[in-house]
Amino acid sequence: MNKTCPLCFCTLVLLLLATAASTQELPAEAKAHYEAGMAAKKAGDLKQAAAGLQSAVELAPKWVDARWALAWTHAALKDEQRAVDQFNWVMHLAPGSKQAQEAKAAIERLGGRVQAPSEPAPTVTVASEEPAEQPVTARDEAPGIRVLPHAAQVNSIAFSPDGALLACATGETLFSVTEDETGQQQLVAEPGNELRLWDARTWTLKQTLKPHLFMVTWVAFSPDGKTLATSSTDETVKLWDVATGRLVRTLEAATFIFGQWLAFSPDGGTLAVAGEWKEVEGGGVGLVQLWDVRTGELRQELTASGNPTLSVAFSPDGKSLVSGSAPITFGGAELGDPATEMGELYLWDLATGEVQRKLTGHPVGLRVSFSPDGKTVAAGGLDEPGAVLLWDVETGAVRQAPAQFSHPVMAVAFSPDGTLLASACEDEGVQLLDAHTGEVQRTLAGHPGAVLYVAFSPDGKTLAVAREETVRLWDLTVAPGTAAPSQQSGSEPPYGIHNRPMPAGEDRDKLLPKRVGRFTRVQLRDSANIRNPIYATYRLEAAEIFVELGICEGPSGAQLAVARAKAETDAEFPGIPQVFIKRPDVSCLRTVNRLGAFMAWTRGRYYFSAHAKGGERDLDEFMKSFPY
Repeated sequence: MNKTCPLCFCTLVLLLLATAASTQELPAEAKAHYEAGMAAKKAGDLKQAAAGLQSAVELAPKWVDARWALAWTHAALKDEQRAVDQFNWVMHLAPGSKQAQEAKAAIERLGGRVQAPSEPAPTVTVASEEPAEQPVTARDEAPGIRVLPHAAQVNSIAFSPDGALLACATGETLFSVTEDETGQQQLVAEPGNELRLWDARTWTLKQTLKPHLFMVTWVAFSPDGKTLATSSTDETVKLWDVATGRLVRTLEAATFIFGQWLAFSPDGGTLAVAGEWKEVEGGGVGLVQLWDVRTGELRQELTASGNPTLSVAFSPDGKSLVSGSAPITFGGAELGDPATEMGELYLWDLATGEVQRKLTGHPVGLRVSFSPDGKTVAAGGLDEPGAVLLWDVETGAVRQAPAQFSHPVMAVAFSPDGTLLASACEDEGVQLLDAHTGEVQRTLAGHPGAVLYVAFSPDGKTLAVAREETVRLWDLTVAPGTAAPSQQSGSEPPYGIHNRPMPAGEDRDKLLPKRVGRFTRVQLRDSANIRNPIYATYRLEAAEIFVELGICEGPSGAQLAVARAKAETDAEFPGIPQVFIKRPDVSCLRTVNRLGAFMAWTRGRYYFSAHAKGGERDLDEFMKSFPY
């Protein structure tokens, strides 16, 4: 957009005051935010005015006067793009009105274009009133293990204090490069977000929210369970009423591109927002913001490090707060102090806002957790080899260095009774450590790749583990020794493949039939060499399955084909091996990854593989009907 000189400030004030139209038959919360925004505008606090008015239009998307006032506020802040967006909304909601005529003129003066609104109408909840065709529920994976499926990467999980709900924040913000009217390239984030609320008693999906325009990075329940906080790469933190699903307040929190990490104080009155990076002259600083939950006011900013802040946690008594910082690399750029090799953990005295103690000795502080008694801080790091360290809060000394790991530690969490410490390590599963001795008590396998978050249920009986598009729920009351399917060499192959007839003959048209269940074959590629695979593509509306079938020299050759498929799949589509069985007659590999689902099996001298672009459900439907 071409930028032009904004309208004069005095004119904006008069127009803002003139737009305080009737607010009857509007949500009370929307009225309150509107009035707060207008009051802030009168006081000259334009940023606070924009935040209040933004919350008002999110609660009442068709409120023309609120959008009108928000448009002029953005113009006064010289944020022409957002101003033009809101002016376009005014024209869309009130065509032919005097406001619409003035909005059109303002768009032209601001160098914008008259067009359909560029943002979707804000939606608090998208949960359908009608039951879904196939209700989303957990699936049993093995004794003591359940899986909650999600449509995108799960970034954060949190149990409600009463244990009735599990909130899962998801999304993968994708970026594209566009050119503006001057030919300059800009990095634009494409929408992608979701918040799923699961009933923790039945493990059915209770509600789906679209809380942000972009990826939801973090979720946290208030101690009384009445409020849910979410953060996003759209640079906002939002507070939601859990009972009604309505937006309570929007906080314009400082952040870098990844979003924020959140933590409520034990009394629920303060929300800590760990913004990774705040740009300042000559560089940037790690940042923790403390917000008043009741008023939405920013109380304090804590900045002690030149490195991005990566985590935050309150002490159980609410008097202290610990934050973890470390240098990171994004897009090839080093963020933070390049001379800093060690991570930094700061223990803050919240009464004074000063650093009470700096906890040292950890290579890279990534995730932090306070023990329930408040005497110990645990932290895991991104370094290799990874480690979890425990500090004595009173003295600041390293109390115990539990297990060492060969890969980074992505998450740590104390059990509610303080006896266990869950540590999630990339490619090494989740370890349950004795919180006092640091010894490994149990390993929860079946989570290859980066586990992003772990959370204990309030009663300590369940551990939720978030990894890519799934959340695994471990029943910790089930006796140790129950391994995940990927570790059970004697497990049954999926889809009953071992009980199906062997392929017969060499007729490609029969080996890969024209129809498999509801799927229709749309392409078949033949090979002159019988030992080479033949290829076919099957479709069902938008779903697509790519299949290959080959004849090998014998069972050993087929086994090698599966191994090769696994290596190629892991390299091209990093996934989760769910089942791997090696027998004389059957070998099977099943992988779910971001781009869909993949499986391969061999019977005798036959090798088969299928890749479902649509995902796991499409693969399941196809394979249940496949003849061999």
